[in-house]
Amino acid sequence: MGRHDWYRNRTWDASVAADFNARIARSRQPWSKWQYLTIQAGMLVGNGFVDDGLALYRRSLTDVKDVEPSWRRVSLTHIGEILMEQGKHAEAHVALRDAIKACSYKQARIHVTDEREPEALLKKLTSTAPP
Repeated sequence: MGRHDWYRNRTWDASVAADFNARIARSRQPWSKWQYLTIQAGMLVGNGFVDDGLALYRRSLTDVKDVEPSWRRVSLTHIGEILMEQGKHAEAHVALRDAIKACSYKQARIHVTDEREPEALLKKLTSTAPP
């Protein structure tokens, strides 16, 4: 990993996690810390380290002071989507409802594609989840 891509690891083990955690601890700006956590989480999820990525998305909500509503919405949407894919429908429902409560679509400054918005994911979940 180069100096500028320490938060884009495609693998995850104790050594990589320790290096990442040491670097994230030095991050001072809430926006930067949130970005590093969520970018790394996405990289891990995309490379098969789903539980580790999910843990980092959760950390983006707990480890960052003053999480803005739009950031909270994005993190919770990713969490909800992962939980849906894992078949954890009740947990996904809670995460997606919390994402919607965090920030309305019109207020959000950060957007994902419409089909990945929490409202659309929640609708999909309720239409396909077993009763």
